Amino acid sequence: MTRNWTEPYLGVYREPEGSVRDSLSDHAEVHLKWRVLNGAFVSGEKIREAALAKELDISRATIREATRRLAGAGLVEIDAQRGVFVRTYTLEQIEDISEIRRALCSLTASSFVSRATPTDRARITDLFDRLEAADGRAYEPADYVLGLLFNEAVVRAANNERLFTLYHEAWQQMRIFKLFLRRHVFGAVDVQAHNHSMFSQGAVHRRTLYQAVLSGKEGDIAEAMRRSADHSLLRAQEQFVDYLAATQSTWREKIVSTRTPSGNPAGG
Repeated sequence: MTRNWTEPYLGVYREPEGSVRDSLSDHAEVHLKWRVLNGAFVSGEKIREAALAKELDISRATIREATRRLAGAGLVEIDAQRGVFVRTYTLEQIEDISEIRRALCSLTASSFVSRATPTDRARITDLFDRLEAADGRAYEPADYVLGLLFNEAVVRAANNERLFTLYHEAWQQMRIFKLFLRRHVFGAVDVQAHNHSMFSQGAVHRRTLYQAVLSGKEGDIAEAMRRSADHSLLRAQEQFVDYLAATQSTWREKIVSTRTPSGNPAGG
């Protein structure tokens, strides 16, 4: 069944407006997801339900409903005793998620070939043409969104809602992992710099995927998607190495700072 997807999918791509869009729980979910995926809340950080409920002028029960949804998408984790926290992933878990994403590439490609409509293909071409036009000027924040929409337009054209959900959730989980690493390497999350980097790195993969779509060959589409997934995982692994170096350096500095110039423990 073809679904009429909208670009601001659950508030991921555009900052949510102040007004309630659908239901109160939808409204809360949009705000929470936006903040998690844009680094306002990072992995391990507690989401304070009372403060958020007051800010959005809704009940804590509504906030809890929204956090339950995000827990189902793998963005937050709920501890009955401690509260709600942004989900923390290990590198091994991210590698497992990437393996599943790779496996989905073949199914996406076969479904695309058999189910993509002329409208789907026209949308993909329109988005790619807009991306190519963006290459002739200075980068703008909206370009990153355009790149995301292009990649997801290909998956959406498979016209399998569950498949799209799995793809979308895997992307979100990878993103919060990378934002967590950036926070610990650089001391802050510069989301715009991160987005710019991701957009630039994805240019070659987008062109390869578009050429595969034009070819109409299932194998080419699957391989192009796998290469993109592999590149994303490789970047996560490289960033994890930087994270280990940064956190170990911080630990050593703390040990050194507790010693006197003579090397004896301070106060000893």
